[in-house]
Amino acid sequence: MHNRDKTKVWLIFIDIDGMKSINDTFGHSEGDNALTATANILKNTFRESDVIARIGGDEFVVMIAGADEFNGCSIIGRLQENLHSHNIFAKKCYRLSLSAGIVYCDPGESPCSLEVLLKKADQLMYERKRGRTYH
Repeated sequence: MHNRDKTKVWLIFIDIDGMKSINDTFGHSEGDNALTATANILKNTFRESDVIARIGGDEFVVMIAGADEFNGCSIIGRLQENLHSHNIFAKKCYRLSLSAGIVYCDPGESPCSLEVLLKKADQLMYERKRGRTYH
């Protein structure tokens, strides 16, 4: 992790909403298309230096190193804009929707482990899915 050099880190846990419904309604091939579209949206949203990983069936994690604490809203804003653009131009029978939990760590202020960041971001993502919060 980046604690050694005190690099500030944002970690975003992302889940595709309604993936089971996409698979059940349109087939697994269309589910694969939704996964590919999500990966492309993430690739187009974040920098080459950011780490993007698929960690589960319909779950992705993005790690952004060196970003300022106040960049969280702009990061999520860019993701929402790119998702909206995709939905306008994709011409699918469904709208791709993502839920995201985002956490920030400044190791200079408080040490943080990847495990703790993942757990917190995952929890925030599920709260977002349930409509309790917007980050």
